[in-house]
Amino acid sequence: MSLLATKKGVIVNLTTDQMVIGFTYHIFPQVAKNKADIVALLAPLINDPRWGGVQVPPLSDAEVAAALGSALKIAGVTAVYGVGQSLTRAGLDLHAVDETVRKASVEKVKHYIDEAYLMGARMMDLNPGKDPGPDLRPKAKEAAISSLTELCEYAQSKATDYVLPLSMENFDRDVDKKFFLGPTIDTIEVISAVRERCSNMGITLDIAHLLIMQEDPAESVQAAGDMIFHCHLANFIIEDRDDPRWGDQHPPFMVKGSEVHAHHLARYLGALKEVGYFDAKPEEFRKRLVTFEIRPGAGEPTERVMAGSMRILREAITQVG
Repeated sequence: MSLLATKKGVIVNLTTDQMVIGFTYHIFPQVAKNKADIVALLAPLINDPRWGGVQVPPLSDAEVAAALGSALKIAGVTAVYGVGQSLTRAGLDLHAVDETVRKASVEKVKHYIDEAYLMGARMMDLNPGKDPGPDLRPKAKEAAISSLTELCEYAQSKATDYVLPLSMENFDRDVDKKFFLGPTIDTIEVISAVRERCSNMGITLDIAHLLIMQEDPAESVQAAGDMIFHCHLANFIIEDRDDPRWGDQHPPFMVKGSEVHAHHLARYLGALKEVGYFDAKPEEFRKRLVTFEIRPGAGEPTERVMAGSMRILREAITQVG
């Protein structure tokens, strides 16, 4: 699927072949409760040549991690190691103003980096913690820069034939998640400071998060530029406060109440193309990843949701420009 379009006088040729398309593990709801069987549970994705990437959760099991890494390598699937909210659930936070908590958080993520290398993951996706409030944000910013710099340097020290890139995903600060990072401009400030010493630090932009924050996704992409290491395609429901899926819950596209449509994806993808996201070479930290983050609900079979996701992506491509 391709499209030749003109944007601001620049020819934009966008094709799915330029993308490494995949899903976060949430597309298979059983994974969260049964990580020991993750290889079997991810088999419909791993064995399907349409999909080239998958974001997996921390496994904390060397044998399972090695088995998953082997399966992904044989299938040619790129793995992203998603730390997700595992730190928050454990009372940890990389930007904690409490130095004891911050240091413990860094040590935990170092273990995750070790596991990411063990499974051959080519990227680590990080989440921020809760927003400490306006008075403590300057200290939280300093803590985040210190933690992320140390972790990037640790990843460099553990490198074998490649250096693991780390990518921070930003969320809303005042709607649902209420995380420290946060507006894209603030996230850029933190990541830019880390990149002064570590080139393996980037940003994960999720279109749903950008829209929840009432940002223009194209403008956010243009601002972040080559700092974007990973992109998520996701949906959300905010307007209907009574909807059981209200908030940053990532329901499938096209369900009742959906607020992310093909034209939103088209503008986002077009901006990513303009900043060179899909032109990354194999040796770069960017991997041209386009990862759907979707959580199927009751009566929404995984295979059907995956097919619908590819269809809306193809529709979006026809609207670029």
